[in-house]
Formats: sequence, C-alpha cells, structure tokens
Amino acid sequence: STSTTTISSSATFTAAAGSTCQFSGGLSCASSTFTMTQTTVTISTWTLSSSTINMGSSSTVSVASLSQSSGTFTASSSTMTVTSTATISGATWAVTSSTMTVQSTMYTSSSTQISVTSGSTMTCQSVEMSSSSVMYVSDSSTTWTSSSRSRCRGKSKLRGRSGCNCNFNAGLDVDEDSEMDLQSTTLTSTSTVFSSSTATLSSSTITSQTLNGTNA
Repeated sequence: STSTTTISSSATFTAAAGSTCQFSGGLSCASSTFTMTQTTVTISTWTLSSSTINMGSSSTVSVASLSQSSGTFTASSSTMTVTSTATISGATWAVTSSTMTVQSTMYTSSSTQISVTSGSTMTCQSVEMSSSSVMYVSDSSTTWTSSSRSRCRGKSKLRGRSGCNCNFNAGLDVDEDSEMDLQSTTLTSTSTVFSSSTATLSSSTITSQTLNGTNA
C-alpha cells in the first residue's frame, strides 16, 4: 500500500506464511490485531494504539519509526529493525528468541513493561526509561546492548536475571527513585551514575570504568 493503511475497530489482519507486505504510506493499528508468521513486512511509520501485535516464527519486519500507546507486542523467533526512534507508552512487550534493533533511541514510559528472554538480542542506540517503566532481561544467551548513553529514571526498573548480559557502551544513569536489580547478571558500562536511586546486586558482575553515587 502506498497510502496510509488503517486496521481498527477489533479487526484482525493475518499475514500468511511466505507472504510479503509493504506499507510504504504507513500503518495504523487501533484496537485491532496484526498477526504474522514467516512473513516479510516493511512499514514506513507504524502507529499502534490498544492493539495486539504477534510476530511469529521467522518473520522479518523493517520499520522506519514506531510509536505505541498501550496494547501488547509479542515477538518469537523473529527479527525487527527500527531505523529511527521507537516510542512506547503503557504497553507490554515480550521478546523471545528474537533479534530486535532500534537504530536510534528507544523511549519507554507510563508503566511500559519490556521482557527480553530466551536467547534474544536487543540492540539500541540508547534507551530512555521513565514513568515507572520496567526492563526485564533474562537467560544466559540473552544480550542487551546500547551504544549511546542510556537513562533509567522516574521510578523505572532495570532487572537482569539468570546470566544475561547488559552492555551500556556509553554509560548508564539511574536516577529519580529508579532501581537497578541484578541477579546472576553481567553488566558492562563505561560510566555508571546513581542519583536518588537503588541498586541491588546478587551473584552479579558490574564492570564500569567509573562509578558514582549520590543519595543512592
């Protein structure tokens, strides 16, 4: 489609195995369901509102920019690349055995919950968590990487479990009553700054060139 495509009002769009979908004019999903399996999907601008997205086995999605308010996003054994920003508010993500790349900043807010598990790889230029967002990373073969400085603020939580790897290659700020809770986790950062925040470590390793804390 070369013009904006809208899926709304409890509608369900299912992309069959082996199909290719191109939404060059953008895709808007409002109170609807979009399911894909073994599908290649290209979207210029993807806007989600109170919708359910299911990326099934071997699906590949390329998006210029992604914006989501509420709803759920599930990726299983899939690949998604966002070439610009991803802005997620009040939504729930479950990423398993998948590769997710955000080439600019991922913004999460309004109690957004993102779970990255089961050997997934999540790569972002940077992450900005706010407003009670939760980032959960688990399993020994799961890796989270950001290449620019990232921030966890506004009562947000970064949770690492079960041998996962978190790499903040340009540093991490944890502030504004936020929490970093690591159990059996390896975290690497160029510089880590805690301000009015909490860090809880159990059987974990932090490697940071500098470590600073104020009211922490």
